[in-house]
Amino acid sequence: MKKIIALIGFSLLAGSAAADGYGGAGVGLSEACITKYQPSFAGGDCIDPNLNVRGLIGKQFSDYFAIEGSVDFSFDAGNVVDMVLGSDDENSFFYNPDVESNRWSILTLAIHPLVFLPITDTFRLFVGPSFGGSMVNFDYDVKYFGNSYSNSHTTTEFGLNYGWTAGAEVFSSRDSAVRLQWQNWRSLDANVATHGEFNSNTLTLNLISYF
Repeated sequence: MKKIIALIGFSLLAGSAAADGYGGAGVGLSEACITKYQPSFAGGDCIDPNLNVRGLIGKQFSDYFAIEGSVDFSFDAGNVVDMVLGSDDENSFFYNPDVESNRWSILTLAIHPLVFLPITDTFRLFVGPSFGGSMVNFDYDVKYFGNSYSNSHTTTEFGLNYGWTAGAEVFSSRDSAVRLQWQNWRSLDANVATHGEFNSNTLTLNLISYF
C-alpha cells in the first residue's frame, strides 16, 4: 500500500524541478445567481450574463498537477460605453427605485490547485477547487434578490469566497493552447442578495502560453 501511495505521489510531483510556467488571457460571459447550484446561463434564478475578461498565471509541476492564479473582471460593456460617451443618466440608475438597472460588476482575485487528465498528446481535461476574494457592486433591481427594503443603489463590498473550476485544453503547439473554462463561485457578498450572499457562473475562452 505504501508503494502505491508513493507511486501516486511521484506521478503527481514528477518533473517539479523543471516545472513549466504559463500565462494567458481570455474573454467570456459571467452571470449572478440566487440558487447555489444553478448550472445554466440566463436561466432559472440567474441574471442575464455580463462580459468577463480573465488573466491567469500558473506553474505546471507535472502532467497532472498545477497551481494557478487568476484575475476576473465581469462588467456590462454597454454601460462602460455609456459612461465614456457621457450618455448615462446617473439619477435614473442610482436614485430612482422604480428604475431597474442591470449594472453590476465583480472583480475577483483567486488561486486554483488544478488536477489534469491528459486524453491525448494535444488534448486534456482539468478540474480543481477555487479560493478567492471579490469586490462586488450591484445596481440591479434588488427585489430580484429578495431584498424589498432597499433602492436600486448598492455599495461596493469585499468578501472571501470559494468555488470550483473545470475545463478542457487543446494544444495548438508545444508552447501554446486554447482553453475552454467553467468557473463557479459561492458565497459572493452583496447587500442586495437574500442573506447577503449570491453565486456566479463564468464561461471563458482563453489563450495559454507556456514559458
